[in-house]
Amino acid sequence: MVEVPPVIDCKALGPVALALVAFLTSPGCDETPDPIDGSVVQRIALGDAIDSPALTLVGVTIDAASGQRFVLDANSGIYSLDDAGVATQFLALEDFPSPDVGLRSGWQDFAAMGDGTFALIAVGDGFRLDTEEQTLEQWFCYEPGWMDPEQFAQTSENLAYDPVTDRIFSAPLTLDSFAEDEVTRADVATFDGAGAGDLSWFPLSDVNVSFGGMALEADGSVLLATADLLFRYTLGETALQELGSLSEHGIEMVQGMMIDPATGHLQVLDGSDNELVVLDF
Repeated sequence: MVEVPPVIDCKALGPVALALVAFLTSPGCDETPDPIDGSVVQRIALGDAIDSPALTLVGVTIDAASGQRFVLDANSGIYSLDDAGVATQFLALEDFPSPDVGLRSGWQDFAAMGDGTFALIAVGDGFRLDTEEQTLEQWFCYEPGWMDPEQFAQTSENLAYDPVTDRIFSAPLTLDSFAEDEVTRADVATFDGAGAGDLSWFPLSDVNVSFGGMALEADGSVLLATADLLFRYTLGETALQELGSLSEHGIEMVQGMMIDPATGHLQVLDGSDNELVVLDF
């Protein structure tokens, strides 16, 4: 386990070209992965449920206190989703309050923190959106303090929040801007939900992939997904456990993921067809 002091001063990074990189060295990459066991509880065609001309879904989350389910479209904002799959716009992107620091990219994932607040991530920075107070503040930056911000940049497409420990989780990649955005390291990192900065960094070995979704299990394990592959990570380890493929359930490109704390069902946002698939996992 690698513990680092909270990062207070987050310096602006230069622009970086962002691209999904291939999984090069994970165990079992030359073999056909086993299918993930489970049954489909619900399928919601979000392309039909959400009226957006350019739907780019990047996250799904559930408020642990209220049970309310939300999805985030990078182009049009946050939508609430009822049990039947009916979507209602909760907050349009154009109505987001102005952030207190400049954004380096569009929104890449989000997580409900309760009481109308959400954690959101863009390149290099995490934000806290308070929909009642109408504020959007830089809340954490997933840039290890020992790195040169002029050379290295962090990006992540996954986010999760644990209301019990008040911790935010993400698995960012570190890119070397001087080496054509070569991935130099990958981590699972935790951040203080109260805004005090980063709490811990857990380096991952043999990982060269952007994870499109993250979910927290009740035992403290972390689920990560890239394309249709699902992995489990135990904090403090350096390797991932490959669980198998979600393609058996029609999922091709995970763009968001969440475990419903009430039912234990895995909510998977499939970017290949803008479908939300709920699995009894």
